[in-house]
Amino acid sequence: MTNQTDATLSFFDYGDHTIKVMCSMSNGKEQVYVDEQLVLEKRSFRYHSTHQFELDGKKAEIRVKVASIFKGPYYIEFSVDGKAVDSDEWDLARMLAHLKQLRQQQPLWQRLGVYFMFGLLGGACGALIGYSLAIWFKGSAMQLNPQLIRQLRTEKGWTQQQLAEICALSLRTIQRVEVHGIASLETSKALAAAFALDRQQLTLQTNAEPEADARGGVPLWVPAVTFLAGVLCGGVLLLQFTP
Repeated sequence: MTNQTDATLSFFDYGDHTIKVMCSMSNGKEQVYVDEQLVLEKRSFRYHSTHQFELDGKKAEIRVKVASIFKGPYYIEFSVDGKAVDSDEWDLARMLAHLKQLRQQQPLWQRLGVYFMFGLLGGACGALIGYSLAIWFKGSAMQLNPQLIRQLRTEKGWTQQQLAEICALSLRTIQRVEVHGIASLETSKALAAAFALDRQQLTLQTNAEPEADARGGVPLWVPAVTFLAGVLCGGVLLLQFTP
C-alpha cells in the first residue's frame, strides 16, 4: 500500500474489520481498504461519490461528499445495509495539520526537491505573467518627450486648449503629457498627426533605458524580477499547503 501525502485518511471499525478510506486532494484518487487490503479505487472530481463492497456478506458503502474541492470540508460516511455506522469530517484546518505532519516525516532531500520543483514552476509562471504584462503595458502606454511636446506646441503658437481641440483630446490629457510624458497609444497618434511627425519622433530617447531583447522590446529585468517573485511565492505556498 502507498501512502498519499496529500490525502485525507479516515478509519472505521466494524466487527473485527478496520476500514480505511483515503481521498487525495490533488488527483481525485479515492481508495478503500479493508484490513489493509485495497478493495476499491477510483478517481473522482465530483462533489459526491459512492463506493460499494461486501463486508461479511453484507452491503457496505462509503460515501464521500465534498463541500469545496479547495477548502473542504470532506465528509466520509460509512454504512452497512443502508444503516449509518460512522462518519468522519476533514475541514481545512485538519487537512493542513495533517499535511504538515506528513511533510515533517519526509527525508530532507525529498522535501528540498519538491521545494525546488514548486519554486521553479512558480518562477516560470511569474516570468510569463511579467512578460505578458510588460507587453500589454508597452502596447497601451508610451513615454513621450514632454519638453519636445511643449516646444512643438509653442513653435506653432498653440495654447494647450487649442492643441487639445486639434487632437480631440481633453485639456487634462495635454497637461499630463507635457508634465509627465505618459500617453496612450491613441494620444500619441493624435499628437503625431497634429505635429505632422512620426510617432517615434515624439518618444523620449535616453541612453539610460535598459536594454531590451528581440521579443517585442521588453526589458530583460521584467521577466527576471517576476521569475524570482514567482519562485518566492511558489516556495511560500508549498511550505504552507503541501507536505
